[in-house]
Amino acid sequence: MSDSPLLVTCGLPYTNGHCHIGHLRTYVPADFYVRYLRHSGKEALFICGSDNHGTPIVISADQSGKTPPREISEIYHDHFDSTFKRMNVIFDRFGMTDDPPTNHQLAREMVQSLIDNGHVYQKTISQSYCPPKCQMFLPDRYVEGICPPHCGAHARGGDECDQGCGKHLEPGEITHPVCKVCGEKAR
Repeated sequence: MSDSPLLVTCGLPYTNGHCHIGHLRTYVPADFYVRYLRHSGKEALFICGSDNHGTPIVISADQSGKTPPREISEIYHDHFDSTFKRMNVIFDRFGMTDDPPTNHQLAREMVQSLIDNGHVYQKTISQSYCPPKCQMFLPDRYVEGICPPHCGAHARGGDECDQGCGKHLEPGEITHPVCKVCGEKAR
């Protein structure tokens, strides 16, 4: 092992619900590892943060009546932070994925680098839409229907046949899509 400082991090918890034992099975061992490294004379930086983007947060915000979703995200970020502290899991930095300005600038630089190196391309995809009531495009977790390409089973989520064959579904492959928000037929 080199004498360079080590960076230790973990998967980021979504800020859409309470911390549970499944979360702690990740962060407690990582904290233990960082303590071991430091006790062994190694320099280690332990950083993490909550993921405050994504459909699970929007769903939780919708269900709780919190708008915008950032409001519920901040509540659960504070919950995770205090839970980790009570469990004596001590990060050098525990932030949020959209902490400005650093994360914004780093994200812009990384995306621009991907564009500059030809790794980003345009592609047209299908996405379900709920015209009757919601009048919005539906993220995968807001759609359910049938898995016709593989097994014909009921498929929740629109991106995976998790009730049948377990195969990945591309956007638009699910048939008979239904909006999980209002229960109406989606397109």
